[in-house]
Amino acid sequence: MEWLSRLRGRPPLQRLMATHVVSTGADALVALSLAGSIFFSVSVADARPRVLLYLLLTMAPFAVVSPVIGPALDRARGGRRIMLVFCTAGRGVMCVLMSRHMDGLLLFPEAFTLLVLQKGYAVAKGAVVPSYVDDESQLVTANSRLSILAVVGGAVALIPGLGFVALTDTLGYSGSASLALVAGLVFFVAAFLAVQLPNRQTSGGPAHEVHGEHEDARMPSIDHAWWAMAVLRGSVGFLAFLLAFALRGDGQPSWFLGLVVIASAAGGFLGALTAPLVRRVLREEIMLGSALIVSGVACAVAAVGFLQIHVALAATAVGWGASFGRLAFDSLVQRDAPESVRGRVFARFETRFQLAWVLGGFLSTAIAIGGRVGLTLLGVALGIVGVAYLVTGRRDATDDGVLHRGSNGGSGKAGPTDSYDVDAED
Repeated sequence: MEWLSRLRGRPPLQRLMATHVVSTGADALVALSLAGSIFFSVSVADARPRVLLYLLLTMAPFAVVSPVIGPALDRARGGRRIMLVFCTAGRGVMCVLMSRHMDGLLLFPEAFTLLVLQKGYAVAKGAVVPSYVDDESQLVTANSRLSILAVVGGAVALIPGLGFVALTDTLGYSGSASLALVAGLVFFVAAFLAVQLPNRQTSGGPAHEVHGEHEDARMPSIDHAWWAMAVLRGSVGFLAFLLAFALRGDGQPSWFLGLVVIASAAGGFLGALTAPLVRRVLREEIMLGSALIVSGVACAVAAVGFLQIHVALAATAVGWGASFGRLAFDSLVQRDAPESVRGRVFARFETRFQLAWVLGGFLSTAIAIGGRVGLTLLGVALGIVGVAYLVTGRRDATDDGVLHRGSNGGSGKAGPTDSYDVDAED
């Protein structure tokens, strides 16, 4: 087939992009098929326990991702490509099963399995990107393009998805179940595209000695940055549920809550657009600190006025900061983490960041604080952490003589004699 030959003739990164845009489109369809059952179908008081249960459920997959999937990515030959294929095809199977059990108890273990595969896919994607670029200066741009395509894929899928649900409901069928089946078919397409990805490994991977505990402790740039990114990620969960309950409690129309969601997504899209441009003049570390400070200032300003426009702008700013900062952090890990443990590093940080998101959402759900107070606290916290990260980072860089590059001089690449620790359970 001519189109398949043309696809295989594309650079590896472009093939990964094709896989990713289809996969994220299917993810959006799954989210839409399940929308309403947890939050919007019940009162605010009844929604809080459901949301708390949902938050706990989102953490459960990482009991599998960190100790199992991360090491498998690093140890198996072609493990990252295999994991991309397995996770996309597996999600397709789970969607087909979910379409048959939307009103049954089997939906919950199926949804859990889908979450595990979704996180496994994210870890594998992050670990494979460095092998598809020519040098580390292209990492932010590559990650940015993947993020942009994720937004595009989700938006393109949601528009017909909404129409499909409305049509099937009108015809007397279950819109959610039918859409889950469609999502499964889209995942199978993504799996086929993942099969076309080449097996590649960046240079110097097998040369690293791996032993002991806590490999990130031997990579100062990553050890210093992950907690800053965790705060940024936690702010997303905090703000999302803070505004959801605050706006519903204030009697805001549902269209405005939808507008806030769109504003957050637009901010994420802007973050993906601006990150590669800023990377031309700023390092990843400074980008991450700036994301925290800008998001904090926006939240503090929004708390002062707390009109609809201010809330929407705060959502946009935090969405931008989370996307912008995550691109910087991922590129930093891809730059400084050795090939031989990169899968485990990504798995570990995915777990930590998801825990931060859950903790943020838990705080704003369990503690019924007003929207203005919540935005004020969030703005102050983000600003303090951002300044602290930049100040301590510069101090450590002065002490070390470098600004958080790897232990091998200033290249950011680990040398053949470098050793890195990996958790004992890995």
